[in-house]
Amino acid sequence: MSAGSNVAAPPRELGDLAASRSDWAALAAVAVIVGVVPLVVDPHWYDRYYWPKVELFYAATALGAVALLWRGRTDWLGRLRSPVGYALLAWLAALTVSTLASIDPATSLVGDDYRYEGLVTWLAYGVAAAVTGAALVTAARVRAVIAVALGGAVVMSVLALLQYWGARPVALDFERAGSLRVFGTVGNPIALGAYLVLLLPIAVSLYAAEERPEWCQLWGAVVVLLYAGLLASLARGAWAALPVGLAAWAAALGRAPFGPPRGRLRCSCCAAPP
Repeated sequence: MSAGSNVAAPPRELGDLAASRSDWAALAAVAVIVGVVPLVVDPHWYDRYYWPKVELFYAATALGAVALLWRGRTDWLGRLRSPVGYALLAWLAALTVSTLASIDPATSLVGDDYRYEGLVTWLAYGVAAAVTGAALVTAARVRAVIAVALGGAVVMSVLALLQYWGARPVALDFERAGSLRVFGTVGNPIALGAYLVLLLPIAVSLYAAEERPEWCQLWGAVVVLLYAGLLASLARGAWAALPVGLAAWAAALGRAPFGPPRGRLRCSCCAAPP
């Protein structure tokens, strides 16, 4: 800007969540993947729990990629040129070779009923990872997406607890009509436990780092709900993974997640088992 100009240059950061429509679309796609996809159920389809999620995941991933390409942004593809990106590309290359050499390439490409982890799905995971890296470039965007993810997890936990108490908030298919274990909207109690245990350490970290009393109470309630849903899943592997996740978080931040002054959260979690 010239010295005689009276027009102030806009600040770079602005604290914005998105700088353009394409960024909004990419950010919305990531929010849908982390917050909405796990909750999708189609009671009118024979595969009520898995295929609807795969469809929405494909659509959201494509939306995010197209939005960035529409703006002419290809830098998100360059984010694959990193150690994690190289590992992902190597993994996708191995899956491609195995698909080409498979005795049933069609099944290896798209998966099968109730098992859709074919090559197409893994390629979509790679695109979703790159789009996420391009969309979450500010702290405000990261916080927004984390809030959406935890909001979806709270809904999932509430549904699981209702199922534990005998209600049927989610339509049951023939295979699960007599199930004695809860599964939320993911169709499987083990998957439910895995989903909740991934997000629970994040909720604990937000609670432990929060200084505002009202927000501290909010994150504490989120932690207790997710913990109760995890217990209701009866997924022992997820139970064993929880202390590992909390210990890893504590080591990274250099603090004890349940130490003073967070003893109230520890007491609440002890009271959470149904």
